[in-house]
Formats: sequence, C-alpha cells, structure tokens
Amino acid sequence: MKKLLFVEPSEPARADLVSVLKPEENNWSIHFAGSVEEALALHQSEPFDIVVSAYLLPDGSGLELFKWLRNESPGTIRFLVIDEVEKHMLRAMVGDAQQILTKPIAQEEFVEQVDRALSLRSIVNDPALLKLLGKGEALPPLPRVFEVVSRKLRDPSASLSEVAGHISEDIVLSSKVLKLVNSALFSLSEPVQNVECAVSLLGSGMVGSLVFSQGLEDTFKCGPGSEHFLEELNRHGIECASMTSKILTLWGARRDVIEKAFFCGIAHDVGKLVLSKFAPVQWKQIGAIIDETGCLDVDAERKVAGISHSEIAAYFLAVWGFSNEQVIAIALHHEPSRLKERQKGLACALHLAECICETERHGTFDWDYLKECEVGQDELDRIQKLKGT
Repeated sequence: MKKLLFVEPSEPARADLVSVLKPEENNWSIHFAGSVEEALALHQSEPFDIVVSAYLLPDGSGLELFKWLRNESPGTIRFLVIDEVEKHMLRAMVGDAQQILTKPIAQEEFVEQVDRALSLRSIVNDPALLKLLGKGEALPPLPRVFEVVSRKLRDPSASLSEVAGHISEDIVLSSKVLKLVNSALFSLSEPVQNVECAVSLLGSGMVGSLVFSQGLEDTFKCGPGSEHFLEELNRHGIECASMTSKILTLWGARRDVIEKAFFCGIAHDVGKLVLSKFAPVQWKQIGAIIDETGCLDVDAERKVAGISHSEIAAYFLAVWGFSNEQVIAIALHHEPSRLKERQKGLACALHLAECICETERHGTFDWDYLKECEVGQDELDRIQKLKGT
C-alpha cells in the first residue's frame, strides 16, 4: 500500500483533501501533519513513499522539509502544493521539490501523478544504491529552465514572442532551436534565423524537449573535462530524437506522438549523466570494462552499479511526471522484448533509432521483437536510409 503524508496546516484545506482522496482510501495509507516538526516526527517513525506539502507552514516552509528529506530520505518523492498567489515565487520554490502542484488538487490527475512517480520505484529502492548515486542529490527536481519554459508553452495566455524571448536569453538554447529547425528533418527551402519563427515551426513539444536537454546539461555538469562528454551525449540525443521522429513520420504517426518520441530521444541517456556526476569512481570502472571487454554499456553498468542508465533515466522521468508511455520506452530502449505490446509505435521507433544512431557498443537490433512488430528487412533498409536525409 502506498504511504502518503500531506503536510497542510489549514483544516479547511485538509477537509478538501480528504474529499478528493476518498476514492483512494483503500489503496493508499494517508496521513496528515500540520507543521515541519510534526511531519519530521511522523516520517522518522514511519517513512513515507511520497510527501505532499504546502509551501507556507507555521514553523517553516515545505522547502525546508524537502531539504531534510532530500538529504536524509532520498527515496521519498517530494510534491510541493502552491496556490495562485504563490505562483510568482516559482523560481525560488523549484529547488527541492520534484513536482509542483497547483491548488485545488484534481483527484484523477493527482492519482495518475502518484502512480507514475511510483511506477518504477522497484528500480531504485536500494538504500546503498541511492547512496551510490549521491543520496538526495541523485533525485533532483526537474531542471529549472525546463520547468519555467514548459509552463509558458502550456499556458494558452502566453504569447509565442514571450516563449521565444525567454529562449533567446540563452545563447546555447537559441542555437539548438535554430539548428534543429534548419536541419534536414524539416527540409525548409530557406534557413530560419529568427527564434520566434523557429519556435512556431517546431511546436511546443520539440521546443520543450530542447529546453529539457539544456536544463539537463546545466543540472548535471560534471566539472572540468566534462565538455566533450556532454557534447557527445547531446549530439547523440539530438540525432536519436530526429531519427525517432523520422521513423514515426514514415509510419504516419500523429504530431503529438512524434513530439513525445522526440523527447524520448533527447532524454533516453539521462542516466549516464547521473552516473557520471554522482558515481564518478564507478563511472570510470564502467568505461574501463567496456574498453577491455567490448561489452554493451548496459551490461557494464549493471555489473558495476547494479543498474543501467536506461533504468535510471526511466525512474527520473517517472518521478518528474512524464507519461508512462515515455517512461517505459526509455526504460526498455535496449531491451524492447520485455515490452508486452509489440507494435509500430513510440517504443519500437526509439529502439530502432538508438541502434541506427549508435557509434560504439551501445546496442544491437532486437530481431525477434522487430519481427513481431512487423518490421522486416526491407522496411529496416528504408528506415536506415532516413539517417542521411
């Protein structure tokens, strides 16, 4: 049974929560606290899977509580609840919260977010592994730049020029947006040099993915000497995202599916960033094993760390609230045969793109899976030709 702690000092707000959560009372063990002190006492006696806290509390703030949880209970997922008045403080509040909810909490949406956040909990539930990955720092919040820009992209009242203006403030991000829109993926007759025009052509999904990519680089900078690693990871991510999009376009997929798949290409290797930053000694051992034996990177990672970059990435995305479809595709992009569904879709396209775009010992085609997805050699030949387009 899932154990949730709601930290809310207001009795009327608690009553509203009880009403919203009533349908889940047989599935969840729900507890309430009215202050940081009370929440800490409850958690220390009976740790919770998820802590959902208001921002303002009688003896501090939800972020102070989250800071303690982040260091002392890294496996606990942290949801911050804010009201309309507190929204303007978003930048300051993102720090130690992994997800931010807005009052009033909608029952169906909240249940889906909790289920998603806990869906891959079994992957990273070993305290020793959490310590290996840097304790609480291994479960950081969503990159700030992505949180801010993605909210703008979802806000119907936000203009395109506002979004483009925010992106234009970041030279690296602006260059990524312009480079993608002028790539072969869009086959434009004339190059685009204006960020606002580029945002319009790309659409919110792809722009959001690029913002996410830049946010990851800022979050997981590994110090001196990491520039080449980040550059190569970014190159592969963009290439894989573009290839996944091309495959799904070939298959006649909807625009929203293509945008989800583009994000998967961008984010599928975030686990490597986590390992390289929070487990540098193990990361070097992984590299040495790959160089010495020529084994796949996922095999070397599991041998050294007990978990692969695919599973770490999937866990992060689940905690951050991305769709189950995206989480599962990323978790199994090297091992799609573990999927129950065998069809031409997001997961299949990502697996194909990963294998086609790889340059060294990262993965091979899962032929049995592709056969069940009705991807034969002729179609695979057509898909492989897309790489140069």
